[in-house]
Amino acid sequence: MNQVLLIGNSAIEDTLSFKLNNDSSIENIFICPGNGGSFTKKKSINIELNLKSRKEIEQFLSKNRILYVLNSSYNKMTEELYEVCKQKNIPIIGISYDKIKFFNSRILIREFLKKYNIPSFEYEIIDSLKSLKEYSKNLISKKILHTDYQKGFKGIYVLESRGQAMKLIDILKPGLKEDSRFIIEPYNKYEEYTAIIAYDTSSYLLFPVLRSYPKAFDNDYGLYTSGMGAFAPLNSFTDEDIKFLKEKIIEPVLSGLNTEKYTYSGFLTFHILKHANEIKCLTLTPSFTSPEIETISTLVSASFNELFLSLINKKIKEYNLLLNDMYSVSVVLASKGYPLDVQKGILIAGIEKSFENIEIFHNKTLMIFYSKYRGYITNGGRILTINCTSESLENSRKLIYNILDRGEIFFDGNFYRTDIAEKYCNLKTKQSIEAD
Repeated sequence: MNQVLLIGNSAIEDTLSFKLNNDSSIENIFICPGNGGSFTKKKSINIELNLKSRKEIEQFLSKNRILYVLNSSYNKMTEELYEVCKQKNIPIIGISYDKIKFFNSRILIREFLKKYNIPSFEYEIIDSLKSLKEYSKNLISKKILHTDYQKGFKGIYVLESRGQAMKLIDILKPGLKEDSRFIIEPYNKYEEYTAIIAYDTSSYLLFPVLRSYPKAFDNDYGLYTSGMGAFAPLNSFTDEDIKFLKEKIIEPVLSGLNTEKYTYSGFLTFHILKHANEIKCLTLTPSFTSPEIETISTLVSASFNELFLSLINKKIKEYNLLLNDMYSVSVVLASKGYPLDVQKGILIAGIEKSFENIEIFHNKTLMIFYSKYRGYITNGGRILTINCTSESLENSRKLIYNILDRGEIFFDGNFYRTDIAEKYCNLKTKQSIEAD
């Protein structure tokens, strides 16, 4: 019996379980802790497992034949899980516990990019909350602020004026420490893109590059989030851009990670910015990101189980994505107040409906049971990713927004961006993607 264990409760795990459910060789998909999306999938089973208890982990792994562990929410990885899996020779796809500190730090990553001459932005480091306040008092031009602790684009803010900067610090202060560190860089008008690779420590496979939308509101207004939408494929990256991305960013990063002994077998996300013909790397995430994986997954016809086994067996160069000739668009439905404070426990309507060419991926939702009734409630900021895959970008957008604008999927206080992929609808060129 082939069974797998996914770690996390985000839309990433819901997406991976969606893909694995379609694989006949997989019997069960255990997800710790999982979310409400598991109740829509036959093979997916949410479990409660204390990942800091060696005893509980050993008991679970002894009882179940786990083919591999998918460490897709890498911050939930524990030393105990890592050590027990190592002892039992169960492969973990993703970074080991000892590498998390590096990837959690924007400062360490920026220093890494600078050391290995990878195109990025000039920056300065602010080493305390007090110093940030002093800097903000003397702000004379628009800047971008990054908190050291990173989670995709979340934790990135625009400092527009002295007054706005001081107000922002007051808002952020409860979640910061006096010795918190920050990055300050010049304001830029670059567009955000995401490039994801599968890497087996010797070869890598590049997935289609995505256009990403991290700002909360239309026209790139509002705070940065972990992602409000994405689409692929696209023409914004030409073949020349892909060549530059591989030769000047991806391959030097992999070489540098190997030198610094940060290499692992799994997925690596490059958060990249592009303006005209200039491409820069902003930061790295050692896993899939959301809503990018939701968007990519519906373009890949090949088995995801075979993808993961290719990583384990160091045969990623032999894996073929088998991309379909479709366009995938994802729009995130978020709670009012996101990415700051949000209300939880709000009932979600319409989530169990079936829609043409639509997949609904859950992010931290909960299933509730009352007598004969069952339903889903919110449990975070980003709640659902609505994905549509069809023969054209225009149709994919249309089908999603028809559903959302009519309120067919709805919860009180929800919001979403209405401009995902809008200005790209008449652009038809697709990228050519291959393994390296």
